[in-house]
Order: sequence, then structure tokens, then C-alpha cells
Amino acid sequence: MTEETALWAWLLFESGLGRAKAKALLDGLGEGGLRARLREVAADPTSWGLTRAEAARLRPPATLSSPPALRWDAAGYPAPLRRLPLPKRPALIFCRGDAALLRGPLFLFTDAPAPEEEALAEAIALLLDEVLLAAPWGSEATERLLAEMGSTGGGAVLFVRQGLATFAPPPQVEALIEAGRLLLLSFLPPGSPPNPRWRALLAETEAAAAEWLVHAGAEPPDLAPLPGTKAFWLRPPGGAAPPARWEALEEAAMLLAALPARSASTPPVPESAPPETTEPPLPPEEVLALLGRGGRVPEKLRRRLLGEEEKRHRRGSEDAEKTF
Repeated sequence: MTEETALWAWLLFESGLGRAKAKALLDGLGEGGLRARLREVAADPTSWGLTRAEAARLRPPATLSSPPALRWDAAGYPAPLRRLPLPKRPALIFCRGDAALLRGPLFLFTDAPAPEEEALAEAIALLLDEVLLAAPWGSEATERLLAEMGSTGGGAVLFVRQGLATFAPPPQVEALIEAGRLLLLSFLPPGSPPNPRWRALLAETEAAAAEWLVHAGAEPPDLAPLPGTKAFWLRPPGGAAPPARWEALEEAAMLLAALPARSASTPPVPESAPPETTEPPLPPEEVLALLGRGGRVPEKLRRRLLGEEEKRHRRGSEDAEKTF
């Protein structure tokens, strides 16, 4: 952790100034070394809305240390969080693992109990290698995500609702962190114990950090997505109408249509591209064999492919083939 980040942590959690005033100072001071800027504030506290007694607290120790964290002015800080008003915006996000995983936007599964484990498992299997998935620790989505990561590739983010110094991850999680595939994030100071009273606020902040939300549950989501966030309710067929800013989906495969365009990784089409040739579709058995080389094929997708083969034989035509 850099000294600058350690200074932020000291100001927020140890100076005694108070979280609200410390965040207001950080927001108003702008660029420049914090240690030197704090001396300027202490010399003229009234210009910053502080008393002489408060200014006297702005004397950080000569040496500081703190666990790794992302400041709100860091490149890896989730951009959607900057939309939050100052009182709710985390000035620091404590992390454990490779923070470079945050170079992509987050696709967050909420902590709702899933009515159909198969639908949740299929959604995670379809998305894991396509986007950066995230989930709160202790949720069904986290269990499914860790199970899928044990047999496939991809990276993920887990939000821990306590201080990272008080959190002891199991060996599987430790191994994924060491492999650079898993990043733990916490909005709480390192020594904070778990507290159920923080659940709603932390869930709201987690949702604000994501550009896509997935709520897999029978009950409607109780989160209000921020404007600009794409939110999907993966529910059993025939459910209630979705709340405002949520889109109801009944098939996990429909989430693929919501993925961002991957233009940066898509090679440009040559000006004199050769004409495309149409080849007959592969039989479902061969499709399943190819997919199986990359890892476990979700059972629902397997049944769907084999079911389509039966329908094709009944119709006696290949025109009814579908893309999944």
C-alpha cells in the first residue's frame, strides 16, 4: 500500500476527525500529497469549515501502514460508485488479491435465495468466462460461482461484509486468490466484525459498484438500481411484474444478450474478406462433445440441445435448428 493510501486510511478511521468531515476534506483538497495539504488545512482551518480543535487532529504519524485499498481517485476504483452522493461513496475499498481484475465492469449477482439452483448454476456457467462476475460472500451465488471456478477458467470478485482482517477464507478461496483469479473487496475498515445491521447499506453499495445486476429469486428484488445500471430478474415462469428499472427474464441464456460488445477484442473485417460459406450444422452430440472439452456443460443446456435434435427428427427438416 502506498503512503498516500495509508494517509487516507488514517484520516478516515484514526484521526478522530469523523468520517463525514474527512471525506469532505478528501473531496475538496483535490490533487497533491495529502500530508502537505493537511498542513495547509491546519494553518487555516476556518477556510475548510473546521475548528482549531479539529485542525489539531490533522497530524498523521511519520510512518503509516495499512492493508491494500483502492482510493476513489484510483484507476481501478469501480466507476459506477462515483455516481453515489458523497456521504454514501466509499473513499477506500479494501482489497485482497489482484486488483487488476477490476479492469472490467462488474456483473453482480445479488444475495437473493435462488428458487431454482439449476437456473443460477446455468447463468454463472454461461457468464463466467465472458464477464467479470461478482457476488456477496455467503450467498448462493457465491457457492455456485466457487464451484464453477473449480472446473473452469475466469476470474471473479467477492464482496465481504466485514473487515478483511477479521475474515478467514477457506482454502479453496485462498488458492484462487493466490492464482490471481479471485479478488476480495470490503467497504469496511479491516478490523470491523460482521454486523447484520449493515446488510442493507452494504448490499446497496455493492449494487452501485456494478454495471449489471442479476437477481435470481422467486421474490422481486428489493434493490433500486442506479440510473444507467442494467438490472435483470431471473425468475421462474409466470412471476409478478418486475419493479422499476428491472427486466424480467425466464431463461438464463437470455443474459448473454445483455453482455457488452467486445469490440476491443474483435478483429476488424478485412476490406477484401472472402465470401462466407454455409456449412451444415453439427449434430447436437458433436456440439456437446466440443463444449465438454472446455469444462462441464450445464445440464439444462444439454437437455435443450438433445431436445432440439428430437424435434428436428420429428419435423424431418434441418430448417428448425436453433442457436443457443
